[in-house]
Amino acid sequence: MEDILISEDSFTVNSDQFYNNTVIALVVANLADEVLRNYGHAFGVPSNIMLSMNFSNIINSQNKSNDTANTNSQNNHTMHQENSSAAAAAAAATMIDRPSYISTLELSDRMIQLYSNELNVTSSESAYINKANSDLGSAVYELKKSVESKESPYKIMEIVHGKVHPNLQLAFNLTLKR
Repeated sequence: MEDILISEDSFTVNSDQFYNNTVIALVVANLADEVLRNYGHAFGVPSNIMLSMNFSNIINSQNKSNDTANTNSQNNHTMHQENSSAAAAAAAATMIDRPSYISTLELSDRMIQLYSNELNVTSSESAYINKANSDLGSAVYELKKSVESKESPYKIMEIVHGKVHPNLQLAFNLTLKR
């Protein structure tokens, strides 16, 4: 037993090694995913659709729920009018779960706090990285404003998948899970 204890190497990991911009950026990315899940739940859009980057899925999902109520009125629409109504359906989502919406507001607040306190730093490395970081700040504030305005789930997906995640990847050298 003593041989085992003697051969056992011990080491200490400083907590600062786990608290850096890359780790905080990963936390913000995960919070953005939680925003998508909760916002989708609040408006009746399944999380698998909110987390996918296939934006047509959300329009199809919301159209299925609206089709049952509007079957007769949609029979006489032209193809152009149907496409317009699909976009309007995505924009006119109705909240069905207020606690999930409140959670989304709190998550978006936390994203802003983390960005402002931890990630909003100027790097001497590259103007490109600084631009991505600045764009990230704009995106998290836009996300918060859109959540407060109860924008369509499509709009929230667009901000997270098109602005927050890409700028996190660029500014903090994050890679996608394969």
